Amino acid sequence: MNPSHFIAPPRAPHSKKFPGLSAAVLIGTLTCLLACSPANESAVRSVSPDEITQGLSIGRNPLILDVRSAEEFKIGHVPGAILVPVDELPDRLDILREIKKEREVVVYCESGKRARNAAQILIDSDFEAVGHLEGDMAVWRKRGLPIER
Repeated sequence: MNPSHFIAPPRAPHSKKFPGLSAAVLIGTLTCLLACSPANESAVRSVSPDEITQGLSIGRNPLILDVRSAEEFKIGHVPGAILVPVDELPDRLDILREIKKEREVVVYCESGKRARNAAQILIDSDFEAVGHLEGDMAVWRKRGLPIER
């Protein structure tokens, strides 16, 4: 191919006066994106329903946090779960810190969205051991696992 077919992109007017400025802007933008983005969701451990049921049977005692509504909780919830609707979670973090006593907090909702939001709130509030129940209540119910009312 003929090199004359390629047109170099125009240079910004400041690039001749300040050659490092474009790189500085790029680095600054990337730094801001990384610093301003939510905490890494990989900090939230995926917890299987089997792990919960087996753990409950051998005395493993995570704090199981149902972040659905009170109405949903009354219909049925994971045995031993406590109810803190996701919209109330920021106001109840101090109480959760007292209750959890070095235990992992495992969150769930009906299908995942509220639980992911709750897990992010916990991570952002310096809770170190946070898990999310795989499949949430929908899968728990579908598998016929024990339900408390």
